[in-house]
Amino acid sequence: MSYFIPAGNEPVSRQRRDADHMPFPKGDLGFMRRYEKEQLLEMIKGLYALYGKSMVKLREEDYEAALAGLSHCQETAIRIGQRIEAAEGAGTAAVGYLEQYCESLYQVSRGQAEKPAKGMEQCPEEILRRAEKELKDWPVKKEIVFLPYKASMWDSLESIWRAAAEDPGWDAYVVPIPYYDRNCDGTWGEMHYEGKNYPGYVPITLYDKYDIRFRHPDVIFIHNPYDGGNSVTSVPPEYYSSHLKGNTDLLCYVPYFITMGGIGKHMCLLSACLHADKIFLESERVKAIYVKSFTEVRAGLGEYIKGKAEVLGSPKIDKIFHLGQYGGGREGIPQEKKIILFNSSISGLLKNPEGWLKKLHRVVRIFQAQQEAALWWRPHPLLEATINAIQPGLYEKYREIVLEFTESNMGIYDDSIDMYRAIAVSDAYYGDRSSVVQLYGLTGKPILLEDILEEAVLPKGAISEDGMTEEKIYEVNGKDNVKIHEFLLYERDVPLRSFLSFVSAGPGGGRYEERKRKQAQCYENSMVCNKGHTGERIFEYVKNCRREG
Repeated sequence: MSYFIPAGNEPVSRQRRDADHMPFPKGDLGFMRRYEKEQLLEMIKGLYALYGKSMVKLREEDYEAALAGLSHCQETAIRIGQRIEAAEGAGTAAVGYLEQYCESLYQVSRGQAEKPAKGMEQCPEEILRRAEKELKDWPVKKEIVFLPYKASMWDSLESIWRAAAEDPGWDAYVVPIPYYDRNCDGTWGEMHYEGKNYPGYVPITLYDKYDIRFRHPDVIFIHNPYDGGNSVTSVPPEYYSSHLKGNTDLLCYVPYFITMGGIGKHMCLLSACLHADKIFLESERVKAIYVKSFTEVRAGLGEYIKGKAEVLGSPKIDKIFHLGQYGGGREGIPQEKKIILFNSSISGLLKNPEGWLKKLHRVVRIFQAQQEAALWWRPHPLLEATINAIQPGLYEKYREIVLEFTESNMGIYDDSIDMYRAIAVSDAYYGDRSSVVQLYGLTGKPILLEDILEEAVLPKGAISEDGMTEEKIYEVNGKDNVKIHEFLLYERDVPLRSFLSFVSAGPGGGRYEERKRKQAQCYENSMVCNKGHTGERIFEYVKNCRREG
């Protein structure tokens, strides 16, 4: 735009802006977004009303009020033009019409409305309608932003981001946000920012460079459900779901974990579930638990959750169907040794801290004596922070076990953000019950859980022909009588050493592969799987929501 606004109530000015000294502010979008377009159209709507009031004041010979109104019209038109140029660049027809509009306002303010200047055949309102039509006809891009906090949990959002990034009608931003440790007294401790830990192919936008309130993205995705309700960590309050909800048209929550058909009530009754517009879940069974949990809190609340919970699967599963991209990765472990993925979760620590610690020590000692298998130890990403927050007295003992393990060169201590390399490279799983088990089950590889699991939650079975008795059959995703002969050894009475001997023996012909296939199929049947395309399905759903909105 090219007019100054005069101070006070002088006649509307015709002075031109010197572009060399007062450049137009340029945005970083490079396009007109829907939200911004709607704002500008609202500003134009306001111009019609303000101009009409100014004309009334002019006819009433209240010249001071009339000139003030016309100046305000011109000032607003200039702001609209600046924002158009910041988004679309100079030379657009809409900006041209807005310049004519300002010239027309000047003519009116000088009492020359009945004698239009050369090229000014229309009154201001007619010119403004042309600018408005140009703006309405512009195609817009929608904006979607992903706000992960832990880089190791990025897998719960990545495949949705990939689908969005490939869509020419959307701009997708990945904005990792900081988080704080919680001290024992609940106060905030050390701040962490993991923006540098994401894969190189993910373009990162700095959180202090992305103003959510100003940008008002069409869609926001989060995987942190706690807001201020986590005793271990917390993101800053401006990133709580309760605040984000007012800065987007669609707030979406995707759990950073998956289950095997069961989920604790406490993990359902989280802040993000109340504030998010959409919750994406892995199975109908899990959805039913969410609904029941909220129904028990208050009548009618369950129906509210039911209306926004969509069973489209978990994006975490997508990466399991692309494990072939991982090559090598044994990191010095001899080829003849089997690799056992050992997963230590937070749940065992919370249930029995001392017993959990003893179990870690016992596992490390067993593998020190093993010649045929190596341990790939992968702790939960928040494990150390949790120990510090709730059992600080155990932290040094835990670190002593870790040091004993790493110095013995018996395997790999893996605290990297990518757990899928460990899943791809390892030959079997041992450890705590966690969402990693569900992912691992899809590979068909042997699994041994040490903890006793609840009935009617996880599939159970054993390998009877190898001397391990088959256990009771439990329902899978609501389907009972599912007989499972795969490598599922969910009992404490199956010794770890026996399991290691079984894994070391390796495949026993075609039957091994058939049983492996059946196990993978069993896990696929326990949830919506989509064969690696869950992210695409979720993004397509979101696109349809915005199209309807």
